Amino acid sequence: MYKPVVILGMGGHAKVCIEILKLLNIEMLGIVAPENNHQIKGVQYIGNDEAVLSYSAESIMLVNGVGHVPHSKQRSKIYEFFKHKHYEFMSLVHPSAIMASDVKIQAGAQIMAGVVIQPNTTIGENTIVNTATIIEHDSQVGSNVHLAPGVTLCGTSTIEQGVFIGANSVVVPNVTIGKDALVAAGSVVLENIAPGARFIQKKEGSYL
Repeated sequence: MYKPVVILGMGGHAKVCIEILKLLNIEMLGIVAPENNHQIKGVQYIGNDEAVLSYSAESIMLVNGVGHVPHSKQRSKIYEFFKHKHYEFMSLVHPSAIMASDVKIQAGAQIMAGVVIQPNTTIGENTIVNTATIIEHDSQVGSNVHLAPGVTLCGTSTIEQGVFIGANSVVVPNVTIGKDALVAAGSVVLENIAPGARFIQKKEGSYL
């Protein structure tokens, strides 16, 4: 049995998370955000982050509806703040995702529609595996990572903490992308990327 959930944030990513919660028939107590911007209908606004503290950590679960964008640590900061107050984050898996039986999904990770994850793969805490991403066998994806829509990890990949990989990028087998690195959308990554580096494939249309 799932506990009722409170959603953190009310932007675009929160909308996607709420749709998954609806598909899974999970009770939503409401949304917390700095202010009520009326972007999401059908789920009540219950206040700012302080409103979470009115619920005991044992009575609810949290869903991190804050998206992960380059150069921002907001999503990970919110996660760590409530984790240290002993709140538990729900891992979300869209019903259309296809995952091998031994895939490990850690707390707060979010697996979106159309994702495929192959055997012996781990997805770290608070990581977003976005729409239609493919992760091949023996891959390790760290915490606070964002694999944007359409990313392909071709197998035996190591994606370290805090990495952002832009939409429709391809990472060839046996490549490591270091902590907090950024990979531009549409890139083909053929070799290891150092921690904190920015990889921008020099072709028209690439961006971070």
